[in-house]
Amino acid sequence: MHCLEVLTIAAVNGAVIGAGFDHATMCYIANDDAVFGSTFVNLGIVPADGGAWFLQDLLGPQRAAELIFTGRLVRAEEALRLGIVLDIAAAYELRAQALQLAATIAGKPPLLRHFGSSSGC
Repeated sequence: MHCLEVLTIAAVNGAVIGAGFDHATMCYIANDDAVFGSTFVNLGIVPADGGAWFLQDLLGPQRAAELIFTGRLVRAEEALRLGIVLDIAAAYELRAQALQLAATIAGKPPLLRHFGSSSGC
């Protein structure tokens, strides 16, 4: 997902745990009942889907380490406060809000190069 040349917008509805959480760190809108967690430590495995890398960029190394090393779950309100998601919405508004964001972005002029060009993609 990191190397895609287009923006991804996820409308997270429910729990995003482990690899799902890793992907959600690259996306944006969540249901007000959503729950997030980097829970690899609970299984005794290392996060290997890129989430550990993106999470520290998103939250800073200390907060990312806390979430990764504890496997603590984060509810939608805290995810919004921490910056894991851009916005939260009620379940019945989630899809429409994600589509509205996509339409707003799609209505802008195209970029000459994608943002990931210096990332080794």
